[in-house]
Amino acid sequence: MNRPVACITGGGSGIGYATAQHLLENGYSVVICGRRKSVIQAAVHTLNHAYPSGNVCGLTADIATESGVASVFSHIQSQYQRLDCLINNASTLSVDSFESVSIDQIRRLIDTNIMSSILCSQAAIPLLTQSTNACIINISSLGGVQGSIKFPGFSIYTMTKGAIIALTEALAVELKPKGIRVNALAPGAVDTAMLKQAGAHLTTVTTPNDIAPSILFLLKARPASGLSGTILEVHSNA
Repeated sequence: MNRPVACITGGGSGIGYATAQHLLENGYSVVICGRRKSVIQAAVHTLNHAYPSGNVCGLTADIATESGVASVFSHIQSQYQRLDCLINNASTLSVDSFESVSIDQIRRLIDTNIMSSILCSQAAIPLLTQSTNACIINISSLGGVQGSIKFPGFSIYTMTKGAIIALTEALAVELKPKGIRVNALAPGAVDTAMLKQAGAHLTTVTTPNDIAPSILFLLKARPASGLSGTILEVHSNA
């Protein structure tokens, strides 16, 4: 199979799903994974119908666990024998005052927003080192960028997204000798189901389809471009 292969965590909806659409349009084989089986199955069905000549695979797994991650990358190895890009997009959001947020909620945010990116990146490295244009793209947030405006109720979420930025910058250095570029996208609020669930008062005009082209830009950069360790900020127009 000559098509480049991309794995998108949290690929069943929102930014991950829109990115899968854009990659299929650009000739990629796409693996989407997530915890909700019904969401992943529905996404694969719709994508296969929209892109009959494409190649999309859906995997249900908890990628905040070692066993879940192992199952995903074992499948990629057996089915594709290659991986060219990992997009760490899986994320969760809640709005809680800092003094009242529960330990369980803190752990859920850390596991989903940080640990999944760490575990998936570790598992992806052996496959990515075989690619001629390997990259990891981490989805952070403007809230995690130093000096950006912060909002009450987002303290733990902001912390997790700041950690993703720090991880991106460190991995860009550590993985450079292996030929793996590592970048992050830091969008502001995006109109997704996750945002709506966090609060009806949270609104934006930016859609997942507005974000996906920036991910594609980071993905398709040539190795000689030196584009690594970059935190690409995406600001909403309103």
